Amino acid sequence: MNTPTLRFKEFSGAWEVKKLGDVAEYLQSGKSKDKDENGDFILYGSTGTIGFCNKSDYEGRNILIARDGANAGFLYEVNGNYCVSDNTLILNLNQQSNYSFFYNLLKRLNLNKLVFGSGQLDYWRAVKSIRCIYSNPPRTNQNSEFPHGD
Repeated sequence: MNTPTLRFKEFSGAWEVKKLGDVAEYLQSGKSKDKDENGDFILYGSTGTIGFCNKSDYEGRNILIARDGANAGFLYEVNGNYCVSDNTLILNLNQQSNYSFFYNLLKRLNLNKLVFGSGQLDYWRAVKSIRCIYSNPPRTNQNSEFPHGD
């Protein structure tokens, strides 16, 4: 069991160790193709906002991971209705997961080390690596006790 010796009095029991793949609903490339500068929805690419779309292809909270170019491995969180280009991976976690925790975990792991050649993120290696990451995510009630940030 993984039970810390020093705990806040409100918490007890063992910490859970989970693979990121067990809490992810999906990890896939974006598929948005309908770019329109007069559109209502933000189109995200590997560098952040790269334009707009008329129709939202994705909704909710996700972590985006750049997979091409100089920014390969770069992470950012999005929320709402939006579009995502095919040079960006979308990591969607299940309802109970703590996005901020996993975002910061991935950021500290430096996904840029999975880049090869002229700035391509090795897609399959990245997917396999990301799904196999073990972590001790805080429980929902534990998560609210700590500040978030980079």
